[in-house]
Amino acid sequence: MLCTARVRDPVVRVSRGVSARRTTVWIRRVVCSSSRVLVCVAPEPHPDMGFSIISYTGNSSSGSTIGHGLGNVPSIVFHKRVDANVNWSVGTSAVGWGAYLTLNSTNASTPLGSMWNSTAPSSSVITLGNDGATNFSGANYICYAFANTDMVRVGKYLGNGSSDGAFVALPFKPAFVLIKSVDRAGTGWFMVDSSR
Repeated sequence: MLCTARVRDPVVRVSRGVSARRTTVWIRRVVCSSSRVLVCVAPEPHPDMGFSIISYTGNSSSGSTIGHGLGNVPSIVFHKRVDANVNWSVGTSAVGWGAYLTLNSTNASTPLGSMWNSTAPSSSVITLGNDGATNFSGANYICYAFANTDMVRVGKYLGNGSSDGAFVALPFKPAFVLIKSVDRAGTGWFMVDSSR
C-alpha cells in the first residue's frame, strides 16, 4: 500500500544549535489507499543532511510503505513504537533488510523478514512487514531514517583485532559515531561524539 502525502503550511519554527539553524515542523496529511487518513507531525526532511523523522500509524499489512522524503535510499532506520513498551528495531543495509538489530540490547543481528518485508528501502519509501515492532495495526511509531550523503555515512567494516583497530576513511570529520558488532551477541552499542 503506497501512501501519498501533502505538505501543509509550517506550524512551528524551532531554533536549534549554536548557528541558530531553523528546523520547521510540518503537519502532513497522509492518505493511504485503504481510505484511512493519517495525520503526522514531523520535522521537514533534510535530504542534504541525509536525515528524516517519520511518524506513522501501523496497519499490520505486509508491503505497506511509509514515505521518508530523503530522495536517496536510507542506509539505516530506527523504528520505535511509542504507545507501548516495545524494543527499538534497527534496519540497515549493513546486515540486509531480512534481519534486524535491537538498539536497546546487546543481541547480534537477528534474521526476520517480517520487519521490513525483506525489502530494501527505495529513494522514496520504506517498506514495512507485519511485525508488531514496526507495523502493528493502530499502533503509533516514530522512525528515524538516515541516508548516505556528504554529511552522513552508514556502512560496515571488518575488525582486525589490532590495538589501533581498523581504518575507515570518511570524506568528512565525524561529529558522531555509532558502532555495533552485528555478528557477536553480548556486545553493546558504542557511541562517540565531538560535543562531550
